[in-house]
Amino acid sequence: MTKGKGILGLIKEINSATKVLTGHDIKFYAKVGWDLKGKQVADNLLAKATKGTIGNASRTWDWRYEILRIDPDESDMVLKLAWKTRSAATHPDKGGDVEENKKVNAAYQSICDEREIKP
Repeated sequence: MTKGKGILGLIKEINSATKVLTGHDIKFYAKVGWDLKGKQVADNLLAKATKGTIGNASRTWDWRYEILRIDPDESDMVLKLAWKTRSAATHPDKGGDVEENKKVNAAYQSICDEREIKP
């Protein structure tokens, strides 16, 4: 979390990170609860998160954000979380595609260079 955001900024970042991982916001999990059925639902959503896309269709298309499955205005924390999630899902040692993994890493590196953040 960057300085000056406060608790509301932190909640927004956590909510964005939850959307990246599962496709749902925090309110969804408040309704589902963390009982056994809720955990099964969450596990299924996490498994499906790497297959779906997250984003706003009205925005300008950018392959880097599309491959990481995030919106361009997401925070650096969400960017890094999306990269770790997609990189793990596409890693060759875990049954992923080598070329897809290279694209994910290239997209992340390109965004980091553009935003001037350390990867």
